Amino acid sequence: MVAPLPNYTAMQRRTNPTTCRGITATRQARRATNKEGSIYSMKTGFKQIFTDARLAAITLQAVQLVTPILIEANALANLHVLRCLEIDGAVPKLDQTFFSNCMYAVTHATGKKAVQFNVDKNANLAASHSLYSQELPPAHQQPERPTFLEDILNAASLMARTNFANHVATNFFSRTLHWIRLHLKQHIYFAVLEYKLVKSWAKFVCRAATEGLDNIWDLLPRYTSLAQPPAATMDYLEYLVATYQSLIGPLPVTDGSLQRQPE
Repeated sequence: MVAPLPNYTAMQRRTNPTTCRGITATRQARRATNKEGSIYSMKTGFKQIFTDARLAAITLQAVQLVTPILIEANALANLHVLRCLEIDGAVPKLDQTFFSNCMYAVTHATGKKAVQFNVDKNANLAASHSLYSQELPPAHQQPERPTFLEDILNAASLMARTNFANHVATNFFSRTLHWIRLHLKQHIYFAVLEYKLVKSWAKFVCRAATEGLDNIWDLLPRYTSLAQPPAATMDYLEYLVATYQSLIGPLPVTDGSLQRQPE
C-alpha cells in the first residue's frame, strides 16, 4: 500500500510561522479595504451554473457546433480581406452582416426554415470561399448549422464586428509605425541610423501626417534627439507624409473612411 503524500502546505505553515503570519496579515489588510464587501471573487464553473442536466447537455451541444463554425468563418473572413486588398485595395464593409455571411458560407444549414448561403448575392465572398475550400483536406466536412443556433451566431457576428473595431482602435498606430519604419529603412539616410532614431523619425512622420499641420517641420523641436536632415531627406519625409495621408484618408478613422478607395 502506497503511503499518502504529506500535506506540504500544512507542514510549511508549521515550519515557517513568518510566512504564515505574512499571509494572514495580507488577508486582513485586504478585508479591511473591502469592509462593505463591494469587491469579491467567487469560484464557479460549468456544473455550478448549469445544474439542470438537460440544459447542460444542450449547452455543450451548442458549444461543440459553434466552435468549428467560428474558426472557419474567421479564417474565411481573413482570406477574403487579403484577397480584396490584393485585387483592388478595397476593404469590404466589415459589419455584422459580413461576418454573418462568412458563417453561412462555411456551413450547411439544417432544420426547419434552414437558410443556405446565397452565392448570387455574395459573389465576391463566394469566390473567396471557393479558394478557401481548395485548401481544405479532402475528407473535410462542412460544419452543421442547425436553426436553433441562429441567435447564438447573430450574437457571435456582432461580437466579431465589435472585436474588429477594438482591434483597429488598439493596434492602428502600432501597425502604422511599423509600416513607416519599413519605408524609412529603404532610404539611405535612415538605413545607417540607430534603431532608436529610426523609431523617433517614424513617430515624427506619423504625427505630421495625422495632426493636420501646415508645416510638418514645426514638430521637429519636440524631438530633441533628432536633427534636421539634409534637404533631399526632408523632401523624402514630406513625400512619405503625403503618401501616408492619401492612403489613410480623412481623420478621425471611421467606418466610412475605412471603406474608402485609396487615392
